[in-house]
Amino acid sequence: MKSLEASPLNFTIRKFWPALLALAAPLFSADAPKLTNEEMEKFLRDGKIVSTKSLATGVTNSLRAKLNDGALEHDAHVQCIDESKSTFQGDRGTEINFRDTWAFNVAAYRLGRYLVARQQHDGGRPAEEETDGAQP
Repeated sequence: MKSLEASPLNFTIRKFWPALLALAAPLFSADAPKLTNEEMEKFLRDGKIVSTKSLATGVTNSLRAKLNDGALEHDAHVQCIDESKSTFQGDRGTEINFRDTWAFNVAAYRLGRYLVARQQHDGGRPAEEETDGAQP
């Protein structure tokens, strides 16, 4: 089997590894060792790509990659889409300034981590709704 270490795919996966985390976190099942967020990020960033497989669903040509760091082997969903169009005609109508990018997955992951940290800081209570100053 040809080594993927120096392949363009490997470079692409390394470049977009934060997006991998956003998509792979749900793949770490109850059967897998419990990893911290930092350990999952390290695994996705440093794990060697063992194999890849094209996924037959979706429109972004995403891949399923098997990663191995020497201690753990796990699959990750890889999405490398980065597309912009001034107009996009879809099934639900026309979108102006259309953008589809893996970076949205990274943003969602980071926002999720921030919200969890904020909720933990607030003693596990959901953030209170902001009001205009009126008392109930």
